Amino acid sequence: MRRVYLKLLGAPVMPRYRDKHVIPVINDAIDRFASRGSAELVRELADEVPSRVMGSLFDLPWRGDALMANIFRWHRDIVACVGMKYTGEQLTRKAKAASDELNQVLLPRVLERRGNRGDDFISWFWSRAEEEYGEVGVEVVLAHTRELALGAGETTANAIANTIYLLLSEPAVRETVTKDQEGALSALVEETLRLDHSSGGSEMPIETCRWPAQ
Repeated sequence: MRRVYLKLLGAPVMPRYRDKHVIPVINDAIDRFASRGSAELVRELADEVPSRVMGSLFDLPWRGDALMANIFRWHRDIVACVGMKYTGEQLTRKAKAASDELNQVLLPRVLERRGNRGDDFISWFWSRAEEEYGEVGVEVVLAHTRELALGAGETTANAIANTIYLLLSEPAVRETVTKDQEGALSALVEETLRLDHSSGGSEMPIETCRWPAQ
């Protein structure tokens, strides 16, 4: 499926995803705390964005707090089991239950989009996979949809938190990025990933961070 992923996740389609899926999700998250003038960086922003962006891409009701909280919890239960190499009866039981719940959400959408394509990622995946490989089964599309959904988890949230924390805590960085939201912003993202990768980081405080007035 590498060729499919390259076409669906390559640089040429990023502006489309940004405008239709990423920016609305970020604006929605910020609108929830903007009037307060402050926010808890991880819980109220970084943790909120990845799963809701994936929900938007999959044409799920991403503004629904209950559904998004469930998906976030299912992801953590599954990743916890994988991280422990599928050992531990309790972890395995929770991961299997989470997997079943995630299937109940994603499978109806995969089945629907098989014959009724729309402007969403699952529809695009069906179309691209068929172009590359001919007929593909529901199980294949569901498996890859789940794989992509799990990518919108803790590592992505950590990368977002690390980047924004650096932007907020370093005035020179913030000034440079404010003046150049193309090259400097891209450099900020690349350097944060290089220096802090996607770990939470023992030096990354999970505390209230005040947003700059601009």
